[in-house]
Amino acid sequence: MGCHCDKKEFILQVNGQDRRLAGLEECVFGTVISFPADDAEAAEMMWEQAGLCNDLNESEKDLLLPVLLEFYHKNKEGFSLTSSNCSGCEECC
Repeated sequence: MGCHCDKKEFILQVNGQDRRLAGLEECVFGTVISFPADDAEAAEMMWEQAGLCNDLNESEKDLLLPVLLEFYHKNKEGFSLTSSNCSGCEECC
């Protein structure tokens, strides 16, 4: 069972219906810092982490993976390790 304590909720469209999922910003951050090799790995990481904050059923996985991956791609730049404090130096660019 997932924990919803004080986690921001996001409304995502899943199969034409609104679905509320909590803690996705933490899922994106956790995935970014894990350096996934490809989209399949990123989607799997998002699924696993989203399950920590939400009650997810394995039967939903095929529907949620593409939605979680899309959320990841739309939000990962906000969690870029080099973008937050980068002033354009050669070390991090």
